[in-house]
Amino acid sequence: MSSIDKVKNKYYRSEQNFFDFLLAKYDISFYKVICFIIIKLLYDFLAIANLEDVWYKSVYGGYNINFNLTKAVLAYILFFTFTLMFIRLKFDSVFTNTILTSLYSIYFIPMNSAFYLNDQPLSFLVSTHIYFALICFFVFVLSKIQMKKTSTLLLNENNQIYLELHKHNTLKIIQMISFVICVLLIVYKISYNGISFSLSIEGSDVYESRDLYLERTSQYRGSLIGYVTYFLKLFAVPATIFLLFTGLKYKKAHMIIVSILSAISNYSLNSNKGTLFFIFIVFVVFFLERKSIIKYASILIPLALCFALLFSIFSNSLYFIIIRRTMYVPAWLDTMYFEFFTDNNLILWTQDAVPFKWFLPDIHTKPYLQMISDEYFFGEMPSPNTGLFSEAFLNFGYLGILFYPILLSLLFKLFSVAYDSFGHGISFLFAIKIAISLTNVSMFRIDFILENILFALIIIVINKISKNTLSTCYGVKNMNRINRLKGYY
Repeated sequence: MSSIDKVKNKYYRSEQNFFDFLLAKYDISFYKVICFIIIKLLYDFLAIANLEDVWYKSVYGGYNINFNLTKAVLAYILFFTFTLMFIRLKFDSVFTNTILTSLYSIYFIPMNSAFYLNDQPLSFLVSTHIYFALICFFVFVLSKIQMKKTSTLLLNENNQIYLELHKHNTLKIIQMISFVICVLLIVYKISYNGISFSLSIEGSDVYESRDLYLERTSQYRGSLIGYVTYFLKLFAVPATIFLLFTGLKYKKAHMIIVSILSAISNYSLNSNKGTLFFIFIVFVVFFLERKSIIKYASILIPLALCFALLFSIFSNSLYFIIIRRTMYVPAWLDTMYFEFFTDNNLILWTQDAVPFKWFLPDIHTKPYLQMISDEYFFGEMPSPNTGLFSEAFLNFGYLGILFYPILLSLLFKLFSVAYDSFGHGISFLFAIKIAISLTNVSMFRIDFILENILFALIIIVINKISKNTLSTCYGVKNMNRINRLKGYY
């Protein structure tokens, strides 16, 4: 063994020993509790420090920071109680573990804080906590049913070979579809405004770019071309993530180049910062998987958020671009939706909810986004979008709080079936993406369906077709082929 190989092996062992040392002293749940507490404290401190005296175009004259100490004590008691129960939830699915941990970190903690930061009624605290507790409960129940069903399956060597070949075939087909979608998006972008790319994240530039795109493409709205390009932009988001990660993992330069160009093209069209943000996330997750750190997925999200919050103490830009938008605004909007639809008629799936809105008569004269904008933002915020709790409450009120968690648990199962077979990295990436999407849009909206659900359904369908087209069993003679494929999983 060369001296370079010895150094590499020593570095790798030290890296593994560091994590093993931490987990040998305390269970990973202990570190999750510490991270959640740090997130909670830093989130509250930064919200008050950065937003209390800042003007914003709302009826509150700002971000409605109205701290209530008595309510804070009650909320913290509930937070500690929920945290101690939450860390006891363990799932075999990487996707399920990651998305629940993500939602707890970026959504539940801010919702808990909104009770006293925005001085909300006790009914808000009770409703939001019942809602999140039911999500965890139904996800847990569904995972146990699935575990019981699959635990009786024993795979012999031939069947294992068959499954490996099946996974390989599915991966290749999804890569091919993703590649074609990304190329089509690049071609569409070039046909729209040439080969110039705008990467500015300044607020004025972003809104100007969006308005310009809407103005130029308004003539195609409602036409076949308009629908195709709308689908292409949305479906290219998961296709880009999948293609970039698998391209990096299997060292396919053409996939890497096309996926990055696709992400830049998409951003140039819609100026969605998340499109660029996920290029960075993909590279980070690829690095973590190469270093075998991704297996600690359940602690990586809260740990990364701790560092983001710590850096936000010294960077207002980081706070306002990421923390405020990802954590504070969705929870703040939840308080508005809760207040408004407590006193007004519910939506009852007549708006935004596909396919129900197509045949249910609308009982409102205006879209609910416009109603919220008029009521709380003087009509100047065009799309006060949010999801999860607000989606459940605006549609069915307190009843929605009880049955929407069932729908979410089924949705999470769909995603875990689609992504877990591709390994930790893909599951981790899509869990983060979908968690962020759910805090911003309703799960029945057409853009969420096209950008998230459709891609997962296509993977599941291709999985099924691939199983049916392969022979029922492969002999041991194919073991050499399987060994060559092990790098894929």
